[in-house]
Order: sequence, then structure tokens, then C-alpha cells
Amino acid sequence: MEKKATMNQKTPILLLFLLLFLGCSSTCWCLQDGDSADGKAEKTDEVKTGDFLVGKHAPDFTLTDVEGKEFHLSDHSDKVVVLEWMSPDCSFTKRLYVQLRIPTLAKQYINKGVVWVSMNSAWYSHPINMKKWLEQRRVKYPMLLDKDGKVGEAYHARVTPEFYVIDRGKVVYHGAIDDDIWGRKTIRAEHLALALEQVSQGKTVDPVTARVYGTGIRYLKAEIERKRRLEEMRRKAREAREAEEKETEDGTNSGGGR
Repeated sequence: MEKKATMNQKTPILLLFLLLFLGCSSTCWCLQDGDSADGKAEKTDEVKTGDFLVGKHAPDFTLTDVEGKEFHLSDHSDKVVVLEWMSPDCSFTKRLYVQLRIPTLAKQYINKGVVWVSMNSAWYSHPINMKKWLEQRRVKYPMLLDKDGKVGEAYHARVTPEFYVIDRGKVVYHGAIDDDIWGRKTIRAEHLALALEQVSQGKTVDPVTARVYGTGIRYLKAEIERKRRLEEMRRKAREAREAEEKETEDGTNSGGGR
């Protein structure tokens, strides 16, 4: 009886541990193609990424930026457009902005007529916070808010930072800015810069894809699922605790009747 009671005592503790684990809102980890957004490894061919859009028409969308202005992708169908999925909470994004790698590249090609926009698909993104972040870094290009995640999901964007180059309505490049995941290389493969240079010269982009890395995008759909699982764990922990209390009470009553 004592052994059974000990196991029952451990049950709610284990459930509560899982509850806390699910409740943690970790915002930064390294996720690459072949990993799932919840951190579990998956086979690459089972994960649909933005690579499948290369050579196809870019999904059209209309989003509002942090200033409240609407951006229509279709208004730029005759231009080169860069969509940069980013998040101020992401250490990879922070590093690339602190090093001025993204702002410098953006400025270089904006001066050549490229339309560059940042995309934030995190469910908790707020225009005031995003505006302050952009002002601190003197970023002049638009930051579009995709709080319901529909545009990000249409593009199968999975991490920040992640880039799409669109040339006259078609996706010609999808991938990372470079191959330097941790920012420690002295010589990098500048994937995004190469793609933009090739496009600006009227050449065919090669390579058209490069493995992405960064922080998993926290989509609204995933957040709703996380909360559902959290509530389910709470329910199970509560039921386990109630069952333990009932068993203890039954044991006490049984012992007192001897």
C-alpha cells in the first residue's frame, strides 16, 4: 500500500514538471531545416519549407506596418522585393543588426531600387515595441506585422531571420543570409548578397536556396495549441492530486476502522 501511495505522490509532481516545461516561453534556439518548430527532429523531406516556392509566383498579401500604413505586395510586381522574416527577440536577428549586416545590405540594395520589408509573424508582436526597436537601429524600411501568422504560413517561413527574394512577382531565392550560424566565421558564403547581385545584373540566381537557421517563429496557431496542451496538463495534474487525496482519505478511514 505504501509503495502504491509513493507512486501516486510522484505522479502529480511529474505532471507539474511537464506543465512548467510547456509553459516556458523560450524564444531563442537554433532551428535548421530538418527540425520541427517545436524543437523535435524530423526528416527533411517531411518538413515543407519555403524552398518549394522558388520559381513560383509569390503569394500575394496586404499587411500593415508599424506606422499603420498598408503594404500591398502586388503594388511592386515589377520590382525586386526582399521579404525578411525577423524578430527583435531572436539572438540571431539581434547579432546581425548589431553587426549592421542586415541594415547595410538592405541600404545597399534599396539604393539600387530594391524594395526591402521586414516581416514579424510572432503572435505577440506589438507596433509600439517594434517601432521603438526600429528607431533605435535607425531602420528606414517598413516593418510589417503578421500577428495572425497567415502570411508567414503561406510562405512556410519557419525561423528568424529568413529571407525571400522576389523578382517581378516570382520567388527566385529562399534561405539564410549566409552560412555563418554562430557568427564566428572570418570567411562566409554570402548567400543573400550573391542572390541580390545576380538579380540586379539580370543573371539567373544560383544557388536558389540556402539552409536557414535561427529562432522558430512563434505563430498564433502554435500558441493556441500550446495553451490547449497546457490546460490539458493542468487538468491531469489536478485529477492526479484529487485521486491521491481520495486514496489517502480512504486509507485513513480504513485504518481507523480497525
